[in-house]
Amino acid sequence: MAALFALTTVSACISISQNAPDAGGPAGSGPSNGSPATTHASPRPDTPWDTELRQVNPDGTRSADSALRLFAMAYGPVPGVDDVPQLATRVEGTIARRAVMAHYDELTADQQAAVDAAFAPDPNADVVEIGPVAQSTTGGSTGGLADADAVSFVTADLTPVEQAIADATNEYRAAIAAKIGDIPGEIKLSFPKEQRPDALADTDGVWTSGSYGGCEINWYVAGLTDDPLNMLLTAAHETFHCFQAAAINNKQRYYAAPDWYLEGGAEWVSYVIAGAPQDGGFWDDYVDDPAIPLFQRTYDGLGFFADLAATGIDPWDKWKAMWSGYTNEAAWTASGAEADAFLDSWSSGWFRDPARGVDWDMTGPGIPPSEATPGQLSVGNGTNASFTAPAYANSQYKATSAADVIVITGTGHVRISDGSVDETMPIGQHFCTKDGGCNCPDGNPPPFAVTNLAATFDVAVTGGSTGASGAIAGISLEDACKKETPSPSQAVKVTIDRPALEGVLPGTVVDLTSCDGPYGTWKGVFRTGGLSEGGFEVPFTDLSVQFTMPAQGGTQVATTTTSATVVTPIGDVPLDYNVTVTVTGGTMTIVLDPGSDDLDNKLVNMPIVPAPEGTCP
Repeated sequence: MAALFALTTVSACISISQNAPDAGGPAGSGPSNGSPATTHASPRPDTPWDTELRQVNPDGTRSADSALRLFAMAYGPVPGVDDVPQLATRVEGTIARRAVMAHYDELTADQQAAVDAAFAPDPNADVVEIGPVAQSTTGGSTGGLADADAVSFVTADLTPVEQAIADATNEYRAAIAAKIGDIPGEIKLSFPKEQRPDALADTDGVWTSGSYGGCEINWYVAGLTDDPLNMLLTAAHETFHCFQAAAINNKQRYYAAPDWYLEGGAEWVSYVIAGAPQDGGFWDDYVDDPAIPLFQRTYDGLGFFADLAATGIDPWDKWKAMWSGYTNEAAWTASGAEADAFLDSWSSGWFRDPARGVDWDMTGPGIPPSEATPGQLSVGNGTNASFTAPAYANSQYKATSAADVIVITGTGHVRISDGSVDETMPIGQHFCTKDGGCNCPDGNPPPFAVTNLAATFDVAVTGGSTGASGAIAGISLEDACKKETPSPSQAVKVTIDRPALEGVLPGTVVDLTSCDGPYGTWKGVFRTGGLSEGGFEVPFTDLSVQFTMPAQGGTQVATTTTSATVVTPIGDVPLDYNVTVTVTGGTMTIVLDPGSDDLDNKLVNMPIVPAPEGTCP
């Protein structure tokens, strides 16, 4: 059977190709790529503010243009920022304040003047200071409210609403301090008399030579006229920002800190200590779209912390380590998210199916009942369906099998469930999806362990820190039950030689050896390059590979990775592949992912032959 096996192309040139011998078995029809989960319609319609919030780069940063647009929507006009929509709802201002201050040195003089004017203290503002939490005789916080003396009224009189906010801030400071310890100095509440167009409130550190010297929370008219529960949520959110600023203890790092843990963390804390929002808050953006990488989330990062808590990882125990880590990756690790218990259930929770167990549902204060819409996968005998999840994101699929037996291959945390079977790491396992069971044509059980699985099942894929990908391969019982040849203990090889073609040099492009039989450990190389035409010279480049079949007999599947850099006259080309290898009796099939746009990256039914004497010790 002809099969074209291409590792990559450079100007449609760098490839290895070979007509693999036909071993007589079915070859599969190539990948059937499923689409990852799509979004549900949010319970509340998107606003221009929501749209701009999502303009976060993959590394968690925000451009100066996006920062200026957020600022203009929250605080008023900025020179050079046009067509700013009028918001129908009020917004929390800290995210815009931090974003524009992170880019302050990049702004024009006129833009800096507009920012300075917006953030200038109002000499007529009412001011109150919330002092440190009372300490017990053992030096820890009492866990209750701060002493009455901790609330210092700088101005003579507060309005009833301002007084209520001061009392709430005092209470929330004590509640947070009871969890993670208090911060130094006062929290200054300022109630400016001048209107800010749409900002409810904002928080900034009082910075001394760039280090934390106190905290100031500004409450604007929009915040003071908000719904009472929203005012409490805002008070808790802004109070937590003070703890973040104090722990980060660096002005520029506070301004540039990723929103997923600064805003998402403050949002989760506010729901925990002040009460669940009545409208779902920012839950909908999290629940409806699992494919957004965590580092590109803002307030909807709250769901990540709720998911940590649901798996027994208490965010309160992790905050300081996360803030100390500061960067996206270090904060992720410090959060405890690398734990298997979290990675095994992070994606499956988006199915929102508590009947399958807590790991197939999502919980948290104020969470709405909506769910993501999974993608679709289908597989039959001789075909496969691929799945993937980006790093720090998740994908969900509804899979349908018309195959007799399926094998799941891939990397990362994959979980499947049909409502009865629930497998957290099914990689390499065989599942029978054939109605009536999976005995071999001779009536005997297959020569490998098999688990019965419904023909329709759910697939949850967690990207973790490196991303995840894989495939569901469908196998007929006839192929799955083939007797292996040669002898299981015999040293064997798979070697494919490429003939000379126009512009393509001859050479060995697959060279693999197993010293303990076809179901043992294989080592060797794939070889790409070997081009020579019109002065365009690309030498052969080896991609080292090693993998071990998971069991003896029948059809077994192994996965591995390989990478190399091909040197070409037009520049170096990095190669990085996930490799899926299937051994069925005396044949091997290799599939590389990703493939090129125009070539099918697989070799099918390559013969496994005895290795020459002396090949192995």
